[in-house]
This record gives sequence, structure tokens and C-alpha cells, in this order.
Amino acid sequence: KIYDVNYSSQKIYIEWNKETLSNILYDPNRSLDEEIPDWKEQLYTLVKDFKDAGYYKLSLYPHCFFVTKDKKIKTLDYYAVIPHSERFLERRIIEGVIGKIGSDRFDDSTTKDGLLDFKKFFEITASSYLNNYWPDGVFLKIFKDLYLND
Repeated sequence: KIYDVNYSSQKIYIEWNKETLSNILYDPNRSLDEEIPDWKEQLYTLVKDFKDAGYYKLSLYPHCFFVTKDKKIKTLDYYAVIPHSERFLERRIIEGVIGKIGSDRFDDSTTKDGLLDFKKFFEITASSYLNNYWPDGVFLKIFKDLYLND
């Protein structure tokens, strides 16, 4: 929910009720399963909504999701949302923002003619890379169900 956009200060004010999922996941005294029993289903629904709308959401780390006061999971970090219909981009355009961590995904998603294939990038991210950040292989399960069972 967007409350305000201030163009002169370049700030967007959004709903922010509590904390990101990283705050819960990386606290040894807390549990997603206890605090948000349906967290996997909520993540599934969010990824499905992007798929159904025709987009790949590439920023799927725990810090890219926040929890509302009523235990609903919402997402932010829309800078890496790619339309299915525009999945190719010249890699040279974003080369400067590719860091060392995860750069293999970019290499494995780059075609011989220098185009990044974000469909392939999404597949690599959801099917294996995110297992380093989320418990229970949740994104692999979501990916298999939504993308391999079409």
C-alpha cells in the first residue's frame, strides 16, 4: 500500500507494519512456523500472483518480504521484476551492478550473444540459489509446482 510519493525528495512511503522475514528467520529464538504458521502458503500465493500477472520477481530473499500486524506477508523490492514478454536484456547494461555473490547465476543465464535471459535466471534462483536463504527448500517446491507443472 503506497501512502505517498514525494517526487522532490525521491521518497515513496509504503505500508510498513512490523519487520522483514529476515528478522524472524535469522533470530535463533524465533520461528516462522510458530509466528506465521501459513508462511509457506503466503509466499506461494505471492509468487503465483507475479506469475499470473506475467512477471518474474527476482528479489526473493527473506528481507524482501515484511510482516503486517495481522501476520500477512507482503513484498517489496520491485526493482527486479521482469515481464515474461521482455525477458532478455543486454548484460552490458547492468554489468556494473552484478556483484561477486551470485554472479554465477548471471553467467549461467547469459546467452552467447551477451543477452541475459531472466527466465533462466529466475529458474536458477528459485530452484537452487534461494535454498541458501530459506528453510525447507520452500522456493524449490514453489518453483516446481508453479513452473514445472504447467
